[in-house]
Amino acid sequence: MRNRVNKWLIAGLFISLIMIIIGYFLWAIDVPVDVLAGLTAEEVNQMQQELALNYSAGFFLLNLGFVIFTGTLMALVIRKLLDIFTDR
Repeated sequence: MRNRVNKWLIAGLFISLIMIIIGYFLWAIDVPVDVLAGLTAEEVNQMQQELALNYSAGFFLLNLGFVIFTGTLMALVIRKLLDIFTDR
C-alpha cells in the first residue's frame, strides 16, 4: 500500500513539473531583453499579456503546477520522515 501511494506522489511530481513547463511557455514572451530595458514594470506586464501565447492559461498552469509540486513534495518528505522515525 505504501509503495503504491509513493508511486502516485512521484507521478504527481512529474505531472506538476510538466504543468509548470507548459504554463511557462504559454505565459512567457519571446522578446529580446534589450527591447524591454526602457519600459516600466507595468508596461512590461501589459506587453506580456498582449504578446504571450495564452497568458491566463499559462499563469493558471504555472501556479497550479507550483501548488501541486509543493504539496506532493511535502507529502513525500513527511512520509519518508515518518518511515525513518517509526522504524527506530
